[in-house]
Amino acid sequence: VTGLIGSDSIGTVSYSRTGSDENVGTYPNVLTASYTANSNYTVTVNNGDFTITPATGADLDITSYSGIYDGAAHSITVSGLITGDTLWYSLTNNGTDWTTTQPDFTNVTSATTVYVKVTNPNYLDRTGSGTVTITPAPVTITVTDASKVYGTSDPAFSGSVTGLIGSDSIGTVSY
Repeated sequence: VTGLIGSDSIGTVSYSRTGSDENVGTYPNVLTASYTANSNYTVTVNNGDFTITPATGADLDITSYSGIYDGAAHSITVSGLITGDTLWYSLTNNGTDWTTTQPDFTNVTSATTVYVKVTNPNYLDRTGSGTVTITPAPVTITVTDASKVYGTSDPAFSGSVTGLIGSDSIGTVSY
């Protein structure tokens, strides 16, 4: 308060904001003051701007995936999200291929990095990464024991294949 003469008063000055916006942004002229009127003065209140800055969001917990090929789709998992978060994924982290579609992997892959970016209009961006590793499943070919009498033709040889997933195939197996 400036401009009062001597012991003149405009009472207790209270400062407040008008409106109830809570999102990040600058709200012009919403900070104001109230006072007790004094007929000796024409009081001008120069309202102030109110700025709400982004908060730091919750820490992200990114869990990588590592397992043996099982024919199912796998990816990283992300937790620590808060209301309003948008989760973005990238396989290059170069700024041009971000998508909200989570990448998943079914076939063998060696430590593929999945980058994560979380955006929220009221929080600072949060980033991180995880990896997906799928190693080959073991397949066993067991050849059945066979025998023959000396001087005769070989019998038909046979065997079995175990460990294939679903309709996967290693092609024709010759014994």
